[in-house]
Amino acid sequence: MAITTHHLGWDRPVLPAAAAWLAHHLGDALPGALLVLPAARAGRRLTELLAQRFDGAAWSPPAVTTLSGLPARLVDAEPELHLTLDPLTALWLRATCLKNADRAVLEAVVPRPPGPDDWRGWLALARQLGRLNDELAAGLISAQEVPAIAAAGGVDLGLTESRWAAIAAVQQDYDTARGTYRDEASALRHAADTAPLGPAATQPVVLVGVVEALAKMVNPPETNAVCVPCARITAKASCAP
Repeated sequence: MAITTHHLGWDRPVLPAAAAWLAHHLGDALPGALLVLPAARAGRRLTELLAQRFDGAAWSPPAVTTLSGLPARLVDAEPELHLTLDPLTALWLRATCLKNADRAVLEAVVPRPPGPDDWRGWLALARQLGRLNDELAAGLISAQEVPAIAAAGGVDLGLTESRWAAIAAVQQDYDTARGTYRDEASALRHAADTAPLGPAATQPVVLVGVVEALAKMVNPPETNAVCVPCARITAKASCAP
C-alpha cells in the first residue's frame, strides 16, 4: 500500500504536532500501531508526549522503533542454526580485507588510506564502513544500489557514483572472506529474503520524520504506513503521497 503523507506545518515543533495527530487520528487504535522515528530518543519523547495527552485516561502506549530497527520488526524470522561472526571478529576481518585491498580502490573510498602497518587506522576505517553497511542493511539495500535509489528519490548524497562503486567493491571483499559466516547485517538481509512478513507488517505503521527515499526502502506492500514528515524537512524531500 502506498504511503499516505500528512504535512504537519512549520508553526510548532514536530514531536508535539505528531503526538496531537496520532491522538486525533488513531485514538483507541494507537496501542496497535508501530511508530518509527529517526532516533530512539525521539521515540521516548514522543511516547512521553502521548502519555501527557491521555493524562487521566486509560491507555496503552504504541510500539516504537527506529528506522534501522524496522526491517527486523517486519519479518517473522525463526531462529536458525548458522555460523555467526561476533562483532569483534567481524571488525578484524573487515580491517584485514581493507588492508589487503587494491590500493586504487581504497583511494576511491578515502583519499589517504592507512599505512601498511597502521592497524589502528585500518580498524577505524573498518568500523566506519561497518557502520555504513549496517545502516544500509537496515534499509535492506547494498552500497551498489545506493546511487540509483538516491537518484530516484531526488536525494543528493554528496558522494560520487564511483566512490559508491569502490565502497561496494571493498564490501564484496569482506563478504567473500566471511564465507558462510553471517554478521548482523547479512543475517538481517537473509531474514528479509527468506522469512515471511511478521505481525508488524499488517499493523498501522507511522513513519515520523522519515524522508521519502528511506521511507520507500522500508515500506513493504502489506504495510499500511502513514508518513508524518519532520517540519525541518522541505516539501520536496518529504514523503510523496
